[in-house]
Amino acid sequence: MLSATAVSLIVASSLSTGAVVSDVPELPRSAIEYGLKKAQCDIPPSKARIVGTEWLGHGLRIVEVSCSQTDGDAGSILFAVPANRAGRPELIVTEDWRDQRVVQSYRVASPTYDRETRTLGSVQKAAGAGDCDTVMEWKWTGWSFRLVQVASNGVACGGKPVEWDSSSHDWQVFPD
Repeated sequence: MLSATAVSLIVASSLSTGAVVSDVPELPRSAIEYGLKKAQCDIPPSKARIVGTEWLGHGLRIVEVSCSQTDGDAGSILFAVPANRAGRPELIVTEDWRDQRVVQSYRVASPTYDRETRTLGSVQKAAGAGDCDTVMEWKWTGWSFRLVQVASNGVACGGKPVEWDSSSHDWQVFPD
C-alpha cells in the first residue's frame, strides 16, 4: 500500500492510514465500479474499499482502492481525486512490464508512494515457493505514472525475496 513516510521506497505500509477520517476523499460508487471493471479486478464492487490516500500534488490526492487479494499479495487501483472535491476522480493509468515490453495498465501490486519524489513503487510477490519477486518503480508525469525501472532476479533468487532499492541495478530488466 502507498506510504509517504517510507524509509526506503519499497515498504509494506499503507498510504496515510493514520490520516484524519475527514481527509479521506469519498469516491462515488460509480467511479469505483468503473475502475474495478476497467482494471479487471477480482474483488466485487461491494467488497472494494479505500485503503489509503496521500497528496499527489497540484491540488490532487491519490486514493488507493483494493482490487485483488491473494495469500501473498494485494493489488490496488489508484484514483487522482481533486482536493477541492469539485472535479471528478480519474482512474490513474500506470505502465506495466509484460512480455519484454511496456504496456498500459491500471493495477499495482502492494504500492508505495514517496510524495517528495512523486515516485510509485511496487513489490509483486511471486506465485509460489521458490519463485522470484518483481520490483517496479514509476514516476508521476502529471497525468499518469510512467514506468522507469523494473527489477527481478529471475531464477537466481533461490526463493529469497528481492533486496532492492532504486540505486541498485543488480536485477534490473527495464530499461536494459
